[in-house]
Amino acid sequence: MGRNSLVLAVLALVLISGCNVTTKRGDEEKKKAEETKSQLAEEVSLKADRSELDEVRKDIPEEIKRSNDELALIRSLMAEGDEDPSKIRDRFSKMVRDRREKLDKTLRKRREELNKTERRSREDFLAKLKKERDDFSKKKVSREERTRFFGDQDQRRSEYFADERDKRREFESSVTEERRNFEDYIRERQAKFNDEIREYTTKYNERKKGESLKKKAEEKAAEIEKKKAKQAEAQKAAGTPDPLMEEFKQIPKTPGVQLGPTDQ
Repeated sequence: MGRNSLVLAVLALVLISGCNVTTKRGDEEKKKAEETKSQLAEEVSLKADRSELDEVRKDIPEEIKRSNDELALIRSLMAEGDEDPSKIRDRFSKMVRDRREKLDKTLRKRREELNKTERRSREDFLAKLKKERDDFSKKKVSREERTRFFGDQDQRRSEYFADERDKRREFESSVTEERRNFEDYIRERQAKFNDEIREYTTKYNERKKGESLKKKAEEKAAEIEKKKAKQAEAQKAAGTPDPLMEEFKQIPKTPGVQLGPTDQ
């Protein structure tokens, strides 16, 4: 082969290899693009499903939506199906305690904020009255003006504290109503939980009873097999004849028939 032919062959080999590499790389890029497209389609589908679910839930009244969520939460406590009912009751009781403590904390914080607001408002109001009295005392006024001034201050003071008492009563009333609504809600959830846990407990006890009976049957069968094995070992150790051989010995021999060789 001439030198030119060898060069041409090498160039052809290089071109073929390059084409193969390019084709392989193109296939990989195409595959990655298809996978990316598939992932994006799946994400869009999931987002669409969530959007549709949110759209459906939007028309559900808040009270029903909350009730459904709570029912799903209660049933999620029993999802495993193999947990002791007493532990599920403890978990539910802890959830109720946590909710009650959260409400107590919220109401306590609101009461503290109201106390601060009342104290600040009262201090500002009384300071304002005092300044007015100080300024008024520096003036030379008549008896009628003095009587009218202090009468006006007394009226304003009475109206102010009456308004503050009304605000306090309104606050306490709202707190009492909120707590009463919460306790009513808890009683409803407790009643629902009791229904669910009662059904769960029945199924749990039936399943455990079946498992116990099955275990006892298996233990009894194993015990019987163990006894048989011990009896067999005892018979073998005592040299007890084989029952089949004993039956063979009891077969009567036919008269005139000699067992063994007869020819001399």
